[in-house]
Amino acid sequence: MRTIRKKILGIICFLFLPLLLSGCLGRLDYSKFESNIIDSQNGQAATTGADQLAKTEQKISKEKKYYPEQPADANADSGDQDRSFTISSQLLAKLYLVDKYQPGICYGQPVSQTASDIAALIGQNQALAKFIKQHYRLESDSDVYKKIKQLQGVTLTPIESSKYEYQFTDGQCCSQTTYQGVVEVQNNNASDEIKNKSTNLMPC
Repeated sequence: MRTIRKKILGIICFLFLPLLLSGCLGRLDYSKFESNIIDSQNGQAATTGADQLAKTEQKISKEKKYYPEQPADANADSGDQDRSFTISSQLLAKLYLVDKYQPGICYGQPVSQTASDIAALIGQNQALAKFIKQHYRLESDSDVYKKIKQLQGVTLTPIESSKYEYQFTDGQCCSQTTYQGVVEVQNNNASDEIKNKSTNLMPC
């Protein structure tokens, strides 16, 4: 009996030993496993690269939105002037005198203003220039420049509330007429009284 068992066991070993040695039973395909690992790593790398690219594009987009086309300081200055600009009784008095007497701004030899001069004056008085352009419905910067110069040429000295002594010169190149008087503003309406008026001829 034992002899028969040994023979059967020997036959089984003889039959299956070559299969075991050839690796057909339970042999792992390491090449496929390694290939799967590489493909997984490549996929993760591609995903990471795409995420980084998307983040970079978002950053660039935010930076483009952050920087305005115009300088931020200029926008701030304009906004500050608009907020601080008020139509005071002094401005109403000056507007009244300028509208009534239409003073010229030519003193002696006529001089034409350059575009840079006009731009500089308007830039220094942005809120006032905006108000003048709307109030008088002016379209050209040269007209706005002239109106600002007229208003700047009027000097007011307070006497009491909304009442002022004024002085300005009507410059007509070859002649200059100086006006002195008193102007008063009540309920947004103004009136004046001339105290002195003198005219001088100028070489031109």
